[in-house]
This record gives sequence, C-alpha cells and structure tokens, in this order.
Amino acid sequence: MDARAGALPRHRNGLAAEVLRLDGLRPQIVAELALHFTDQVAEYGTVLADALQYAHELGFIHRDLKPDNILFKPGRPLVIADCGLRYFVHRESVVLQQLTHGRMGMEYYCSSEQWTTGGCDGRGDIYSLGMTLDEWVTGYQRSISVGMGVVSDTTSDANIGARRFNALLQAMTRTARQQRPPSMRSVAIELRAAAQAT
Repeated sequence: MDARAGALPRHRNGLAAEVLRLDGLRPQIVAELALHFTDQVAEYGTVLADALQYAHELGFIHRDLKPDNILFKPGRPLVIADCGLRYFVHRESVVLQQLTHGRMGMEYYCSSEQWTTGGCDGRGDIYSLGMTLDEWVTGYQRSISVGMGVVSDTTSDANIGARRFNALLQAMTRTARQQRPPSMRSVAIELRAAAQAT
C-alpha cells in the first residue's frame, strides 16, 4: 500500500481526505456495508456529505467518489481517498481503459456532465455519493447507462426514514444537475433526518 499525506486539511469531525492507493478492498467494503441497515448507511452518508461540503467550500471537487475511495474501520473516522484524481475522469480518460475490468468501474459513479466533459461542480460529487450510498444498501451496482442514476427505491423498508432516504438518493442522482440538491450541506441535512426517522 502506498500512502501519501492528504491534499485537504483535516475536517472538524476527524475525517481526512488523503491520497491512498489501495487495491482489492472494494468487495469487502461493500459486503460489510450491505449488512448494515439503511439508517447506518445514512449516518455514514451524513459524515461524508459534511466533509465534502467542507472540501467544496475550500474549492476542492473530488470527481472520483466511489466505494473504493471511502475507507472505514470500526471505531475510526471515515477517510476519503484518491483526491489526486480530481480533474480528469471522463469518457475519454486513458486511465479508464486500465482500471475498468468487465463491469462498470469509475464511470458507474460519474454524473452525466462529468462523463461527457470531464468537468463538474459539487453536484457531480453529490451524484457520486448517491450512487455509492445506493450500492452500500443494495450490495450491488444497478444495470444502468452512465449518468442514469437511481430510478427505483434503494430499500424496500416502509418507514418514514427509508422513504426519505429513497427519495433523496433519487434526487441526488438525477441526470440533470440542476435537479439535484444544491449542496452537500442540504444532502447532509436530509440524510441526518432520514437516519433519525428510521
């Protein structure tokens, strides 16, 4: 494992954005999270959204947010990794030919505007976080085209929190960025409410 010191200062809740290269962890991370209830995933999402809002306020857009780049260990703060790929992931990226094997890889988490142009604002990270949270709850990637997002319920739970969670993930992953929540702050507020109502 190659670990280099982070591109962003440490967030107030302890989450640090670091540049890490970790191979082969994704299946274990997704399998472990899929065992948690929606409220736990919503709580993780709240922490991530708060930290990403902090990064966005500093002018950083991650542009490669996905389960592989979120590291966690019980009792320790979540870590957002690979901030060094902030600028070039899109359909013409040479790196995609090396990193995608068989199923969708980085492009699964890309918003349509990022996939098309290589650029996005904070709403591109909102899309990616929505796709990540959906996968953490379901345990699998949906069979979709790039940028299509979550178009059906993530969880079949019928409580108020689960319904709020489903609606938020669908809003976060809308194809048109103007139809997504305006900021990670608003995402964090809604995720917190969903977790408390579950």
